[in-house]
Amino acid sequence: MKITGVSRRGVQGVLKKNREEGCVDTKERSGRPVSKATQEVKDRIRKKVARNPKWTIAQLARDENMSRKTMSKVVASLGLKSK
Repeated sequence: MKITGVSRRGVQGVLKKNREEGCVDTKERSGRPVSKATQEVKDRIRKKVARNPKWTIAQLARDENMSRKTMSKVVASLGLKSK
């Protein structure tokens, strides 16, 4: 207990879970969805606008399968002007 910094109850809980489920991995939990505005998406947007500055927010959003509002935020975060 004192060596690992884990309580006896904590160790017992891990052992019980291992016996019942065969592993001690945590289950996937629900939570806030991951943002669609990943760095990869931002890089793609930057390249698209560099190639064709006439893209509109609506066109970009449709092409990337996201809302216009989210696309507007992405474009603003890149320091680009929106149409």
